[in-house]
Amino acid sequence: MIREGWGSSSPLYRNFFTAGFLPDTPRAVQDRFDKFQRASVSPENALRLHELRSMIDVTDIAADVTAPLEEGRRIA
Repeated sequence: MIREGWGSSSPLYRNFFTAGFLPDTPRAVQDRFDKFQRASVSPENALRLHELRSMIDVTDIAADVTAPLEEGRRIA
């Protein structure tokens, strides 16, 4: 999906990527993100960044994370 659609003028691709990064945001914010997405990173680099992020595993230290109870509920 990244290889084919990143930076595309197709609303289908743009909405897919925006929803992943900015769910439930106003349309104006999504439009700015779409513009930023196309200008900031090439499809090749977006794919590489995605691949690198997928290799990060923090499960062994996740139990060490502490947060106020209210903040923990917000991310659950």
